[in-house]
Amino acid sequence: MRYTVMFQVEEGEWMYASAENPFTYSSPALSFTTREEALVEAEKYNTGIVVEREGDVREFNREERMRAKMRDIVNGNKHEY
Repeated sequence: MRYTVMFQVEEGEWMYASAENPFTYSSPALSFTTREEALVEAEKYNTGIVVEREGDVREFNREERMRAKMRDIVNGNKHEY
């Protein structure tokens, strides 16, 4: 069993925490071997939660990536895609 951390970006919109800084929706999710390690990371976010995962954490599909890119543009972030 592995653990990852998710946090709410906007109402109903969640993303995985990543080791990249800054990180995007396509950044690889942090993965922890113990719940305690994940809880330490989750405490860094107001809405951070620990999620149990088996196997690899799934990447966003094409539709989810496009939605994230559009949200980035609406929020005024200037990234090259």
